[in-house]
Amino acid sequence: MTCTDGIYLNGRRTAVNDCSGPQSARQVLINPQVNLAVLETARGGILREGLGFDSCDCAVVTNLGKGDHLGLRGIETLAELAKVKSVLVESVCPQGHAVLNVADPLVVEMAASCPGRIIYFTANAHEPVLAEHRRQGGKAVFQRDGCVVLADGTREIILVSLADVPFTQGGKVGFQVENALAAAAAAWGMGAPIDDVATGLRTFPQSPDASPGRFNVLSANGGAVIVDYAHNPSAVAAMVAALDNFDQSKRTLVFSGCDRRDIDLVDMGQTIGSAFDRVILYTDRGHSGRADGELNALLRKGLNQAQRVSEIIEIPTEREAIDLALAEIGPEKLVVLGVETIEESLQTVQERLRQNG
Repeated sequence: MTCTDGIYLNGRRTAVNDCSGPQSARQVLINPQVNLAVLETARGGILREGLGFDSCDCAVVTNLGKGDHLGLRGIETLAELAKVKSVLVESVCPQGHAVLNVADPLVVEMAASCPGRIIYFTANAHEPVLAEHRRQGGKAVFQRDGCVVLADGTREIILVSLADVPFTQGGKVGFQVENALAAAAAAWGMGAPIDDVATGLRTFPQSPDASPGRFNVLSANGGAVIVDYAHNPSAVAAMVAALDNFDQSKRTLVFSGCDRRDIDLVDMGQTIGSAFDRVILYTDRGHSGRADGELNALLRKGLNQAQRVSEIIEIPTEREAIDLALAEIGPEKLVVLGVETIEESLQTVQERLRQNG
């Protein structure tokens, strides 16, 4: 597997950095012992030097949302971004599948350029495109009545209850439900036995070890700590939506500006300011073309337009911000850590929680 966390061979990490580009993909694919590879395929790598392979058995496009990294490398609009990402769908072999989010219109448009078959996925079983696709004998994976359902034309199989899929928090975290549906669709399309697909969903944990920084939920003194690397407007909105399923009413966020467009940073500031009571910003430094502190200033602009947030604090370092946020963790308190140095921050969090008992 190659991804933004590194390169993994048979579960062992062999490289530690952002490995979502074509060079990392080739590094895995030339290994004669590899017979299956899962390759995160980033927009930047495609623009820089294309894909790391000629064709694939399965392409997965989860969503475009409001877009990410717009304004970079000549990609200014969502339609242009969709064109870049559709390169992956165009590489599907004739016997393969593209797994596409039917709730995202620009992703649906990619189906026309796929040489293989389409498997749509969605959390909403009533999507009109989904119904027409199934009428024509197409495959789909969707959520209905709290269960993951596989559909092949009109035939349906209930795969697993979302209550038994740990990383979805019992089906309460919407974007993780969509991830579960996409993963099930990809495995199904690749020919994995259905029982194995169900077992995979039931046994994949939501722990920091399995997927660091991907909405990891930790309990602490009656409160909750969530570590999530949300770093664009769509991801921040999805993270905030998931918080409504948690009982704790007093919310603190640790966050910092990331290198996105001005309009995106203001948007994220408004979103988090409407969802949190206290926001702790740690200093942003060293972003290309930006003055130190410029990104947080744009977040503040959005925060100042929001209704809920009542306290905004700026702290020099990420570690100090985490320490401050966790100092008063207890009943009714929810702390979300939007951190950049994910593994170091997770270690800090776990140490602090152990110290606090």
